[in-house]
Amino acid sequence: MEIARDPNAAVNNKTFNHINVFTKRSKTDPKIGAIYDIDILGPDDGSIVLVALSDGFGTSSKEGWFDIQTISCNKTGSHPENGAREFGFEATAGGYRFYTRGVSRPSNWAVRLAGAWPQKTGWTAMMEGIRDTINQRGGQAMDESRNAIKFEKPG
Repeated sequence: MEIARDPNAAVNNKTFNHINVFTKRSKTDPKIGAIYDIDILGPDDGSIVLVALSDGFGTSSKEGWFDIQTISCNKTGSHPENGAREFGFEATAGGYRFYTRGVSRPSNWAVRLAGAWPQKTGWTAMMEGIRDTINQRGGQAMDESRNAIKFEKPG
């Protein structure tokens, strides 16, 4: 999945890329233990680690997923959110479904208050970028799924 290799290039959305700039520490294909540093809009940055990867990942499989988890490290300190998230795709009767599932919570009350707008905007921009990429490549993203995800509260 392109999104695990380079989230910003895969999403390819100006707003998403302004709010979140991902840098994978290694140049290899994604593998368990890979760390991504995130330059997050505002004063607080964070890092995540790839903790699980499906067997179908990176192949022509009709399904694939990967899981990330927030971490604390010397380079970025503590991530402003604490949690884990899965990104994946699965075959459906009408094509494919991209999904994200997770659980997280702000690290403190200030993050909850100040981070709500950028987080909602970033997640919405991510889904719009994925939709636009699908459409540009000749697919047809379903607006219903975008609208359902657009208003989903992360975590």
